[in-house]
Amino acid sequence: MFCNNCGVQINEGEKFCKKCGAPVSTQGPTMVKKTKESKSGKKWPVIILAVLAVVILITGVLFGAFYLNKPDENISVNNKYKTQTQPTETTDEKKESVENIVVDSSEVETVENVNPFEKSNEETQEEMSFDEFAATLPRCDLEGKQYFYEPEDPASEYILYETEGLRNTEGCFEWLVSDFDGDEENELLTLWLKSATDNYNYIEAQMYERTKEGILVSASTNLLSRVLGAGNDEGTIRFFIKDNYYICAESIFHSYICADGVGIDMHVSYYDGTNFVNAAQKSIGGSDFYEEGKKSVDFRNQLLALGLTKTANMILNYDQFAFIAADKGMVPWVKITAENNTYQNFNGDVEPVVTCHIIKSGALQTEYLLPNSSEVYLTLADIQGFTKEELRVARNEIYARYGWGFDDENLANYFSQKSWYFSCGYSKNVVDTDLTEVEIANRDLIIERENELP
Repeated sequence: MFCNNCGVQINEGEKFCKKCGAPVSTQGPTMVKKTKESKSGKKWPVIILAVLAVVILITGVLFGAFYLNKPDENISVNNKYKTQTQPTETTDEKKESVENIVVDSSEVETVENVNPFEKSNEETQEEMSFDEFAATLPRCDLEGKQYFYEPEDPASEYILYETEGLRNTEGCFEWLVSDFDGDEENELLTLWLKSATDNYNYIEAQMYERTKEGILVSASTNLLSRVLGAGNDEGTIRFFIKDNYYICAESIFHSYICADGVGIDMHVSYYDGTNFVNAAQKSIGGSDFYEEGKKSVDFRNQLLALGLTKTANMILNYDQFAFIAADKGMVPWVKITAENNTYQNFNGDVEPVVTCHIIKSGALQTEYLLPNSSEVYLTLADIQGFTKEELRVARNEIYARYGWGFDDENLANYFSQKSWYFSCGYSKNVVDTDLTEVEIANRDLIIERENELP
């Protein structure tokens, strides 16, 4: 057995330990064990630290949750530096949020509110028709426009010079949309009044084509010079389109305040798809044109080649330099008149003023009572519903196409309002030999019907 105090072996029968003197127990050997109390005492610090850690963790979680859910009044919604973490949405949540979005229409710029002028010029022109584009060009309104006279010096009579008026007037005054070059694509033909000097103006034609870059000028040409200016005391400007191809331009102006004479300019051109081509031209001036028509062989041949047969014949036979509306394929376009208040009776007592008027053609049915009376044989059915006065006008319409000057005031006033009419003053020149068989037959048919009516 062993001593319970020091652990030294003790012989059997001994009552005290030889080494430490402790009495020997009779209960047998026992091991000294650490009590449960001493063991738990060592664990308390660990338990306290764990509890503190848990408390700190819970406090941090609660604080963080409160902080993250609190709205931040100092951070803008659009602040790109905002670092707040947004909750992740599921696919269904995203779909639902999209479907529930309400758009404020007042904050959305609609197509109707878009300014069309903010589009590029090319985009805008692609959407425009030629007529719409032409309406945007600088305009020149000639109706009622006046120009005045001033003396060369205070002591002189009135001479060539004008003040104000048309010398300060420029722009597009008429346009026409058609296929002028036969390419099955329309072009835009425009007429412009432009100033050459302080005392003269000219008329320019500009052709527009539609291109990838927009509607652009492809060609231009000077049609008529020295118009509506100095020396143009009274006169007429006319434009025709022949065979939907040839542009026929003409100006005839009288001068009687500073001199006695007439200035005439005739021009025929066409557009070949790239440029204007001059097909015929004649400019003359003076007071005596006797046999000038016979001398103008080249010009007459040019007119004949273009199918302007009646115009060429009137030049040859009567020295009448003016386009004849009776020529086949002649479609009137526009006419400008310049009317002087002194009406060739200037004596210095009345201040002379020239007033312009513009007459644009309408449909042929409105320009003529009988649009085809120079080309097609008429029947009684064509004139059956006409009154006697209408028949009289229709009969004289055949002569008016040749420039007949009417003595009858009513007829003169009626035809002066037509875009195709110009009085050449040769009322006795147009005879049966100048008319075609078709025109003579139609005239006689109308006369026959006139005689049948009371």
